[in-house]
Amino acid sequence: MIKNLLLLFLVVCFSCCSKPMNNEKFKECLTTLSSYNKLYNEGNFTAEDSAKLKAYLQEFDSKYDIKKVNYKQMLTLLRYAHINIVSEWIMPSLTKMAEQKSDSSCLLQFAMYNLEGKEAPLTFERYMKILSNPYLMIHLSNSNFVLKLVSKIEMNATQTEQLIRHIMPHIDSKVAVFGFYALTSEVWGKILAAGEAFPKELKEEYYQKVLAAMREIIDEDKDLNVNNLKETYASFNTLYARGELIGSIAPELDFIWNSAGMELKNLSDLRGKIVIVDFWATWCTPCVRSFPNIRKLQERYKDYPVVFIGVTSIQGRHIDRVNNKTIDTKGDPEKELNLMKVFIKDQNMTWNVAFTKQEVYNPDYGVRGIPHIAIIDTEGKVRYNKINPGSAPYEEAEKIDALLKEAGLKYPTQPMEKRNYAAEAAASTKK
Repeated sequence: MIKNLLLLFLVVCFSCCSKPMNNEKFKECLTTLSSYNKLYNEGNFTAEDSAKLKAYLQEFDSKYDIKKVNYKQMLTLLRYAHINIVSEWIMPSLTKMAEQKSDSSCLLQFAMYNLEGKEAPLTFERYMKILSNPYLMIHLSNSNFVLKLVSKIEMNATQTEQLIRHIMPHIDSKVAVFGFYALTSEVWGKILAAGEAFPKELKEEYYQKVLAAMREIIDEDKDLNVNNLKETYASFNTLYARGELIGSIAPELDFIWNSAGMELKNLSDLRGKIVIVDFWATWCTPCVRSFPNIRKLQERYKDYPVVFIGVTSIQGRHIDRVNNKTIDTKGDPEKELNLMKVFIKDQNMTWNVAFTKQEVYNPDYGVRGIPHIAIIDTEGKVRYNKINPGSAPYEEAEKIDALLKEAGLKYPTQPMEKRNYAAEAAASTKK
């Protein structure tokens, strides 16, 4: 009994020793978190840094009670929750605050769902209530994870318009860089999904306002994550992002080398033919697995006005798949080009392979994963464009045949056999 009372006394004493986190100490904590966050974003966050941060937070927690942070402080801490150690540190306090029955706690509930990887039970009405929170919408600095959740909500064109009109006044150069990721993907995706029912003028106003805000931050060049923002800007400032790539003239590709030795400087030089552009790289296993399908397509159309080009860019490394090794070519593009000649022979690549000045992850074509296929008609317009990891070649053949017919050109009279040669080759290898 005495032992239990003593234990209880010690627990109470220890609890009393942990002070609430005042603003001065909170700022000290944020300074430390910001320094580690910089390392994390730059890819320099090591296991040693992880251990140091964990030790710091444990020591800090022994002096100042994380469970006594206020709502605004918790929202600020959520900026660093992508670092697992920070996420684990704030989770008990976040859970407690999220359990409170208030409009403010709704936002924290969704933060908790997000960190735990759970599906949030969202309705449009509840979501708009969360977005109405003043702490959230001030320059969207804490809102990236909430804005990304918009993809989980079913909404009609009228509701999408209501959402955009609510967000628009808060879009400026003070938006946190990570907020633009959601503004240009999930939120913009809702506008595109609404189609013709969404007001055209509002769509253009939103698009231009987001671009202008990003451009201003990039020009100032003060944000630690400005290089990431440059990539987001480049991807958003395209026909693909606007949903206008299909049916438009294909964005130019500038060739620096091609395996066929053709006098080929630009993609537009191939105008008058059907062109199949296959974005790929030597390190991409799904790309290499698709080669049997491309080989069969090349064979089918060798006597027709159809050109297959495997497009890649200088990668700074080359994968020798025969000897199963990675070769460093950083700073030596000529070496990479010469290695490609051997690779083409080893892999029996019967189609033209080309290097472009543009990156293989080409934002103009929305290339976010490879292999990625674009099919361009004889007028130079993009007619088909998507990631293409394992589709059967007869599916592409149907599209190519249709485009040849449309252009009044010679085309195969027989449909392609309905087989997936790449899948068959993979299955054979496993045996």
